[in-house]
Amino acid sequence: MERYGLEGQTVLEVGCARGEFLQILLEQGAGHVIGVDPVLGGADAPAAPANTTFIGDVFRAEHLDDSVRAIVCRHTLEHLFECGAFLAGLRDAIGDRDTVVLLEVPDAERVLRTAEFQDIYYEHCSYFSAGSLGRLFRRAGFEVLRLDRTYDDQYLVIEARPASPGEHLADPEDDRSRLWRETQDLRVGYEQRIDRMERILGDAAARGQRVAFWGAGSKATAFLTSLPDGARVAYVVDINPRKWGTFIAGTGHEVVAPEHLHAAPPDVVVLMNPAYRGEVGRMLDDLGVAARLIGPDGDE
Repeated sequence: MERYGLEGQTVLEVGCARGEFLQILLEQGAGHVIGVDPVLGGADAPAAPANTTFIGDVFRAEHLDDSVRAIVCRHTLEHLFECGAFLAGLRDAIGDRDTVVLLEVPDAERVLRTAEFQDIYYEHCSYFSAGSLGRLFRRAGFEVLRLDRTYDDQYLVIEARPASPGEHLADPEDDRSRLWRETQDLRVGYEQRIDRMERILGDAAARGQRVAFWGAGSKATAFLTSLPDGARVAYVVDINPRKWGTFIAGTGHEVVAPEHLHAAPPDVVVLMNPAYRGEVGRMLDDLGVAARLIGPDGDE
């Protein structure tokens, strides 16, 4: 907000879901926010709060007017089949306006380097490294201002603006050879990760211990469906009330509330996203659950 002078300005988010991030932008000083997402056209779409406009549609050029100073797009690009066409269309819609673009996607290089196979799933049409994301933006006619990693190095965040006509678009992020090597190593890393988790589950079963997974999203689904004997996992914990009483697709593990741990306390908790280690550790302490907390790689 401060870097681009967006205090009191209008910010548009493409793929805003129910508008949670838009409210954060308002709290940080934006004057007005616009959210564009087809889900907002549904019968259960939320009402627009103050200083907020919701558009229940896919993004179109007519949604962008001279009042919009910045465009945000978080975890949407990887779901689009024609991501290059989307960015080119966004660039055309901006025209000669001085509009900054901020976009966030998962970092594919981290997935490959650490064998985080559970982060690869069917909803994602594309995966990006820092190099491929930068090249995609430049090819679409943008100048890359910043390209960083965030959220425990899980995500890439790129900040860009329209490049001037005829401007030379450099390509400094040449990571192709490294990505090729890491891609070749992914299968070995995947097998090692599954083997280690199988040993952890086997040791727990031999000791009569209960194992639970924490986080009932796509990561848990991918991991549990990859385990040869996932039945040794007792249940999956999630803080989202909408998921309680549901079951993991493909395995049937029940999703329970954290309070369920009182009735059936686990000895080992496998945390699907280690970025929440501190938060989940405190929740376990508050619940009085003295469980060993490990990540999907088996490390504490």
